[in-house]
Formats: sequence, C-alpha cells, structure tokens
Amino acid sequence: QSLFDALVRRLVENPYDEDALAWAHREGSSDPGAYAGLLEQAAKEAHDRAHACHWFIEAANVYIVLDDFDRARDLMELAVVHDPMSDRAANSLAELHRHRSDIAGLIGSLEVRARLLESLTRNPEAGAKLDSVCEELRKIWAELRAKEQGEPTSEEALRQGPGTLTTPDAVAAMRAYWRLQRIPHQFDAIAPLCRVVERDWGWIFPAPTSPEVAPVGVGPLLISRIDGSCQEMGTAYNEAEFLAKNEEEVLRRYRAGQGFTPWSRRRRF
Repeated sequence: QSLFDALVRRLVENPYDEDALAWAHREGSSDPGAYAGLLEQAAKEAHDRAHACHWFIEAANVYIVLDDFDRARDLMELAVVHDPMSDRAANSLAELHRHRSDIAGLIGSLEVRARLLESLTRNPEAGAKLDSVCEELRKIWAELRAKEQGEPTSEEALRQGPGTLTTPDAVAAMRAYWRLQRIPHQFDAIAPLCRVVERDWGWIFPAPTSPEVAPVGVGPLLISRIDGSCQEMGTAYNEAEFLAKNEEEVLRRYRAGQGFTPWSRRRRF
C-alpha cells in the first residue's frame, strides 16, 4: 500500500514522471487491476483537470483490457466532465458506446458534453466544439429516423419531404422556455414547458427543481437542433412573427395543462 501511495503522490506532483510511470507499469503487468486503481486514484487527486482527464482515460483503457466495460465507461464519463474540451476523452467514450451498440448511451454522453461546453461558450474554441457536438447529434437522429422509416440512409429519408420534425407550437414552446428560464418571476411556467417538450419531442428534458438551479444554456443547444432540422427538411418559420402572435396562447395552454398536436414519431429509447 505504501508503494501504491508513493506512486500516486509522484504522479499527482508530476504527471510526466517517467520513472514513476515505468515503475507503475511494471507493477501493473502482474496486477492490471491494481494498476488501473492507481491511475484512477491519481486522477481523483490530480490538481489539474486536464491531467485528471488524462489519468481517467488511461485507467479506463486498462479496464477495457480487463473486459470491465461498465467501469471503463464510468471513468471515461468522468474524464469528459473534468475536461469537456478534450476531444480524446469524448472520442474514447463515443467509441466505447459504439462498440457496445449503445446508441442511447452515445446520445447521453453527447448531451452531457454539450451542456458542459455551453458553460464555456465565451471561449471561441468551445463554441466550435459545441457546434460539432450538435451536428453529431443531428446526424444520429437523422440515421435513427431513416431506420424507423426503412430508409437505408439519412439523405434518402430527408428527401422524402418535410414530415413532422417540428411544429410552430413546438418551436414557440422552446423559445418560450429559453426566455422564461432567465426571468425569475416566471419560474412556475418552466416546468410545464419541460414536460411537454419531453412528451412531444421524446428528448429527456429535466425540469429545474428551483429557480436557483434552472438549467442556463440548455436553450441554445436545443434551438440549434430545431433550427438544423428545419433547415435540412426545407421547413421555414418566422420565429419573431409566430411568437408575437401565439406566445401568450402557448403559455396559457401549458399552464392549463392542455396539450398540443403530438408528433407522429417520438424520439426516445
């Protein structure tokens, strides 16, 4: 145990300590599980989030060799949380989900990274990465729609015509949510919006539990998806004009618990 602790301390103090790494690797040759645990502990104690991300990935790779894919997934998720800017962490997690044919997990991991990146959007690089994640989500949903419709490719599915990817009511509801979450006195109107968005769109869309924890930034992400869907399907709408005419009615109906025209396809696993 003292050797284990000493190696962890050395790696935390200097992630580039080649002697400590070589020593840990030699010890791990006879006990890979202990080696993975050492790397995981180094990640937990790391002072720098990027270094923590690196050690979580390295530990996850060892667990993959040990066929412990669930543990590997958990550590890769921690890597993404510690450093959402890391393409290596995100790509490793996505590759693991694809290897296991876990599309729901893949979508979930992309959602998490997107929300983390949204908090960093003052960084132009983070904004570019967020755009990339949104595009990846759009492609995944397009492929899923194609499979549901019996089409071999998303492009062929898109050529079928507009379909029911979005409705004016859904667009207005999303825009209303985005606006209302920034107005403290309108908090009571947020939760009903979340419930209907989840029901009609099939996206897991958690309602905040109090004004203090309203999910700031989730609006732009969902809006980018809807805007992308409208564009790819040739569906146009004048958001400002529609909201000016209908937003009051949209909010009234949500508060009253009245529904809107449901989508013909629910995008949920």
